[in-house]
Amino acid sequence: MKLNLGCGNIRKEGWVNCDFVRTSATDKVFDMTKFPYPFRSNSIDEIEMIEVIEHLPDTIATLRECHRILKIGGRIHLTTPYYLSYHAWANPDHKRAFNYMSFFHLKNNSGEHKVQDFGYGFRKVNVRYSFGFGRMMLCPISNLFKSWIDKSFLRFIICPEGLDVELIK
Repeated sequence: MKLNLGCGNIRKEGWVNCDFVRTSATDKVFDMTKFPYPFRSNSIDEIEMIEVIEHLPDTIATLRECHRILKIGGRIHLTTPYYLSYHAWANPDHKRAFNYMSFFHLKNNSGEHKVQDFGYGFRKVNVRYSFGFGRMMLCPISNLFKSWIDKSFLRFIICPEGLDVELIK
């Protein structure tokens, strides 16, 4: 089973489309801030959250719940605005913003990035910068030097629009 969490008005065929309000696109309506989600543990193959995570008040708890319902080897694909982009804070409903390193704290045995144990971890974490149409040529170059760019003054010059994140259980 594949979940499209926070689908809004975008229906994905072959997926269970979920949101907190009923629309023409939703198959299942529930509040993503309330746990547990209405799915069995280890029952979901893939979760997609496109521009959703920044709207939820507790990132750690949300991803813990997604981890619970994912099968071993299951995948979460999410996108979110980059913390320095205009889009990160343009919407007053955004609760927080993320940078390149934000999701590496959730990796199993993440070494220097592990600052605390959240009670779960992902086997693999991939994060890529995303850019708008007019700046797409920056994508291949900037994604070669992600960690370095995020720690230097170049983050203000290159300034990605968003992050494209993959988490594998």
